[in-house]
Amino acid sequence: MVAVGGDDDIKKFKNKSRPIIDEKSRLKLVSAVEVVDYAFLQFPAEENVLDFLGYVFENLKPHKYVINDDAREIPYRKKLLRASPATKLVILKRRAPAEFKAPSTSKIIKKIKTSLI
Repeated sequence: MVAVGGDDDIKKFKNKSRPIIDEKSRLKLVSAVEVVDYAFLQFPAEENVLDFLGYVFENLKPHKYVINDDAREIPYRKKLLRASPATKLVILKRRAPAEFKAPSTSKIIKKIKTSLI
């Protein structure tokens, strides 16, 4: 299962010029990945953008919750997991093949802006 962040939350977390690709398109892209059984749009945050995770852990009962080592608010995520002892946290080191040169939306935006000048 993969949760895709909603446009409104991404605007709040990043800035008003984000996201570049709308939530419906991102959801369709993620759903098309062969190893993804189920993708869903996370519901809007009332306080913390990660609060939806408590609902996911309680209702969908995943066996594993996988995040990258550079995910924000890892202690908060661990706190939410305490209520779901059956869900194991897996933290992976973020990596990308060398030919991708560490993909970054910010770098893509900068490159586009530079090429327009």
